[in-house]
Amino acid sequence: KNIQKILQESQNIWFGEKRDKKVTFWVPAEFAPYFKKKAYFPLQKILKNRKNGDILVETCVSNYREIIPTVLSWLEHITLAGPADFKQMIGEILKQAEKRMRS
Repeated sequence: KNIQKILQESQNIWFGEKRDKKVTFWVPAEFAPYFKKKAYFPLQKILKNRKNGDILVETCVSNYREIIPTVLSWLEHITLAGPADFKQMIGEILKQAEKRMRS
């Protein structure tokens, strides 16, 4: 019964029925309009609007791998706010990428 809803909310193969992991990140004012016009992440919502135009965006996922490609594509423009384990995962991905580039 829920499979149609699950598939509609999914970005790739890393999905599940229980979306219990919340990820938040700050988007600077110059890129905020993109996130206001389009949902780049499943269940994306804007939590805060700063006076300077920055926005705090939240998404809910069942598996962090679902959003890693999108996060990496925006990483030079956004600031991950949490959770700590996701930030650490992204840090490890970047370390491994840097290691491969040096070899």
